[in-house]
Order: sequence, then structure tokens, then C-alpha cells
Amino acid sequence: MFAVSLKIILLLYFLFSLGFVLFAAFNVYHALRFGVASVVNITTLVIFLAGAVFIFALTAPVIMRTNWNQVILSVGYDSSYPSPAP
Repeated sequence: MFAVSLKIILLLYFLFSLGFVLFAAFNVYHALRFGVASVVNITTLVIFLAGAVFIFALTAPVIMRTNWNQVILSVGYDSSYPSPAP
């Protein structure tokens, strides 16, 4: 039997989050290194980082309470199903 669980969605979320963190770090580095040192630049960076942390904090409870072993696709014979009537 072939089964697909919700772990695939968790893996996709992790990869998306990793990419977001890498691009955000790239963005913050370049804004600080090559940007104009002004109150507007720093305020924008702080708002951006606070928003990112806020969004990740909102998703954390959902991720923790989800059963990631739940099967979303099952292909093949499963003996736990009753056999069809003749």
C-alpha cells in the first residue's frame, strides 16, 4: 500500500520558511550595508522583521497541534476495509 501523509505539507512549509529566512537575511544585510543609514531605513527593517516574526508566531500553534501522520492519499489494498459483499 502506498500512503501520502501531511508530512509533505510540513516539508514544503519548512522549505518555504527556509527560503524566506535566507532572502530576508540577504535583504537586511544589503539594506544595512549599502543602504542609507536613516531613520526610515531602520524603521522599515524593524517593521519587516517584526511582521515576519509575527507571521511565524501565528503559524507555530497550528503546526504544533496538527497530526502530521494523518494520511491524505492512500493507494492500494488495505485489509482494514471490509470486503465487498458478493
